[in-house]
Amino acid sequence: MTRPVFAILLLLLFMACQRSDNEPASQASSSGAALSITTERRGNLQIVGADTLSESARILALFPEPDGAAIAFTFADSASNVSSALGLLDSGKESAQLIWPDSVANVDWPGSHKLSWTASSTRGGVHAVVDVHSAELGHIEDAHPVPAVKAPPGNSEAADAAARARATAYIDSLRLQPTGVPSQGTLRYSVTGLVHAPSDSLVAFYVIARGSEGSERMNPSWYALDLRTGLVAPVDSLTGKANALAETAAAWIENGRFVYVKGLTLHEARVRR
Repeated sequence: MTRPVFAILLLLLFMACQRSDNEPASQASSSGAALSITTERRGNLQIVGADTLSESARILALFPEPDGAAIAFTFADSASNVSSALGLLDSGKESAQLIWPDSVANVDWPGSHKLSWTASSTRGGVHAVVDVHSAELGHIEDAHPVPAVKAPPGNSEAADAAARARATAYIDSLRLQPTGVPSQGTLRYSVTGLVHAPSDSLVAFYVIARGSEGSERMNPSWYALDLRTGLVAPVDSLTGKANALAETAAAWIENGRFVYVKGLTLHEARVRR
């Protein structure tokens, strides 16, 4: 064998090994199947109405309109002594509007373009409904007793177990931590949350790193998983404290779209198969 041919064979072998080492073993790239994810910025949640939230503010949860046109959200801001206010970012708007100033719970979309919520006040419980696409937020119902809390839609234990097992296997392979034990460095990456798409096989899973038991949550990431194929793809991540990419501030909307908050900015990821 001539020396140039031998050198080419060595190069091809090296490239094959490199690709094998950098891909999780269970993500079969040779099958030709893949998840394609594109992300875009939806708007700034730091500006709510006429106010700018402080650096201590955090988004608590997202409540997307079923078609994704508007995104309601609850937020806290310790600098303003706000524990759970309600805001709304409508489609095509850069900043949000304030819907209710504090003590909000049980946010829901009971009908087309109708947003409802409950809140406590000095006069007792308040239940309100607005038309989110009205110029003046439509009619706000009079105060009346707060309805019972609705249980969130559940997912079968089998679906949760399958999603968590697949997600954990992917992360353990990606992070070179067989059986969850890091083989390089001291950070251990764990799957801590699952968000199922309401009428699809898609699941978003949330991953954080810890240096030791009880240490601060670091380096948060979102990934998308298709339970039908087992394929996984990264959505977004950051290096630093986990509260800047919060586990609770995320939700699915129709057509494989996933919305989440990074810092105080709302993003949308589109998952295609």
